[in-house]
Amino acid sequence: MGISIFGYFLRIIIFILPVLSLVTSTTVLIKSIIDYKKTGNSVKLKYNILTIGCTVIAIVSWLFNIGLFRFCMIFTGLPFIHSMLFVVSNSLSANHIEEYDSVKKNVISSYVTYLAAHVLLPDAGDYGGMYVFFGLIQNSIVSLLCCGIAVLATIGNICYIIFQFSDIKAIKKTMVE
Repeated sequence: MGISIFGYFLRIIIFILPVLSLVTSTTVLIKSIIDYKKTGNSVKLKYNILTIGCTVIAIVSWLFNIGLFRFCMIFTGLPFIHSMLFVVSNSLSANHIEEYDSVKKNVISSYVTYLAAHVLLPDAGDYGGMYVFFGLIQNSIVSLLCCGIAVLATIGNICYIIFQFSDIKAIKKTMVE
């Protein structure tokens, strides 16, 4: 019996989304380095390096705290889509971070909520209790508390990404006028 169309689609998602996420991050970093060489403005480069650093910490968290929940989440593609949106929104916001205070607050809040969402997300295996923070904390009550914080941080991060895109749109609208 062959693989269904859904099976092929799932395999494509599993292989393409991580590659797209990596390409997005690499493109943002290379573009900000080129812009730094042209203009000498290190602020955009600094914030883009912080963005890439946050994604690296999130990847390390997913690798060292892998369990059934995170394993299943990988197949949905949500972690990769979330990281691409995070990188793109922060990269676009880095262009205007010196000019607008609200953009800077949204970017910094986005960093905090993104890291909290990924590092504090607990997981569990086939047996035993839940664990969090790279498997170092194995207390179920603390894990449940961290789960609540991670869910709220994820929702908050999505809101900050939306705020960043709306700020960018408003800034571009004022630049045109």
